[in-house]
Amino acid sequence: MIEVVGAVFYDQDLDSFLVAQRAEGLKFPLKWEFIGGKREENDDDLFKAVEREVKEEINKQVKATRILGTSNIDYAGDLGNIMVYFIECVGLAGEVTKDPKIHNQVLWEKREKMGDIDWVEGDIKFAKTLANGKDFWNVENPLAS
Repeated sequence: MIEVVGAVFYDQDLDSFLVAQRAEGLKFPLKWEFIGGKREENDDDLFKAVEREVKEEINKQVKATRILGTSNIDYAGDLGNIMVYFIECVGLAGEVTKDPKIHNQVLWEKREKMGDIDWVEGDIKFAKTLANGKDFWNVENPLAS
């Protein structure tokens, strides 16, 4: 099984989440996702993996704080079974810049519009849960609720 991490950034004042649209030349072109990627062998844990991915993709140092949810997807072909971990991250400061080889767009999306986006399959259920108002930020153990 391949482990994948997705960084969940939430702006409470805007009631918005940071989302990214995949570049045209990638697998699943122009689909939306949470910033992240595969956990690599040298990543000590999932938190280090998501912090590394954020640094690589948008050049920001952030802190991963907790796992908010998971999604298990079985893609046919070369991808196989993937477990996605959605991890709350904090400390995002300043303007976010994208790498055009990785993302077509990176933007803050309002909660109520999260369910309308054309997501990569692994992110759909979690994104719709956010759109439906699940409040992970006032829950001590979000996976238990």
